[in-house]
Amino acid sequence: MSRQARKKTFVALLIVLLSAACEAIVPKPTEKTGWSCRPLPESFQESHLIGIWQNTGAAGTATDEIILREDGTYKQMYQKAYGYRYESSWQRWWIEHRPSGGIYLHLEGMRYCHLTDEECARPDGGGGDWWFHDVCEGRLLEMRGEVVLAVVGTKGTRHPSIIGAPRGIALMHMLPSSDTTSSFFVLEKE
Repeated sequence: MSRQARKKTFVALLIVLLSAACEAIVPKPTEKTGWSCRPLPESFQESHLIGIWQNTGAAGTATDEIILREDGTYKQMYQKAYGYRYESSWQRWWIEHRPSGGIYLHLEGMRYCHLTDEECARPDGGGGDWWFHDVCEGRLLEMRGEVVLAVVGTKGTRHPSIIGAPRGIALMHMLPSSDTTSSFFVLEKE
């Protein structure tokens, strides 16, 4: 075998090995691994989501609030410390009961303002073409034209921003990368 043929064989083998390694490391978007976040209180009802929720991760640098109304509409109000301000019109929200036992809150048209100013300014909302990490199900998901929040319980948590959260629930952001930390919306006012 010539040197050039060995080199081509080596490169092809390297590509196959790297592809296999990536396949093993990165979860598939449809992978089901069960719900690994804190369970909701047994008394949880959809009506417990109604109220004004504030993102605890934005403290000091921004305020990000959502108002969830009983009629299935919500409004987002976001203010950055340096002056960027956004307020949505009333838009649709709905919940999804996952096969894993968890619950997602879908907010159509909501702007994703967790960690990235670029995504927050997206006029149609959501996370665009990015894949987001769902730590509750250990999978990746897209959020095109919407933001999806995991509805999680807070009982027994040690996370300082959600200890003592009203109704024992918090709304957790999906993560733009696996090395970022979660931020939560906590009920501020009914």
